[in-house]
Amino acid sequence: DSLHLNIKLSDKTAYNQLDLNGLVEFNSTGSSKTKLTLLPSEVVINQEVWKIYEKVAFNFDQNKIAVKDFGLTRNEQIISVNGIISSDPKDELIIGFNKFQLTTLNPLTKAKGFYSTGELNGKAVLYNLKNKPKVRADIHIDSLTCNRIYIGDLDLETGVDQGTNLATIKGYINKHGIKTAQVNGQYA
Repeated sequence: DSLHLNIKLSDKTAYNQLDLNGLVEFNSTGSSKTKLTLLPSEVVINQEVWKIYEKVAFNFDQNKIAVKDFGLTRNEQIISVNGIISSDPKDELIIGFNKFQLTTLNPLTKAKGFYSTGELNGKAVLYNLKNKPKVRADIHIDSLTCNRIYIGDLDLETGVDQGTNLATIKGYINKHGIKTAQVNGQYA
């Protein structure tokens, strides 16, 4: 059994809109009871059109959700998501950023008086999401600016030491070839 769907949210003049096309397949046997496949779709975020990758798949069963090839693109910007959400600490959800412009987030942060620019590249790996969520990240922000103040280039690696269960952080800011800030250590 299957169901074709088209979900439209908001009117054509709104800042944020959704035009989602997909196919839901129901299966009484096998490991995946329900599968949602996204077909060519668009999301408008702050009046910017983002495209959703074709053939994105979400597989749902009783204990986990598998995400395959989810991606949002706008010009050269890409946000990708792949992996599994479950209570198994070995299952990971990987969120990738390629040429993501931080200005996209400004409408969400402007109420707090925070504006940023810069280009985010890298990935974050989330795991143990249904119990005690943890994250590992390896990101780089080129030309980070906060509230019109140039900060520099940010490199950041985070993780969790499995033996001590402490967060590990290693990062620095490089401004015009000079390391202006650095953090390195383990934190509770």
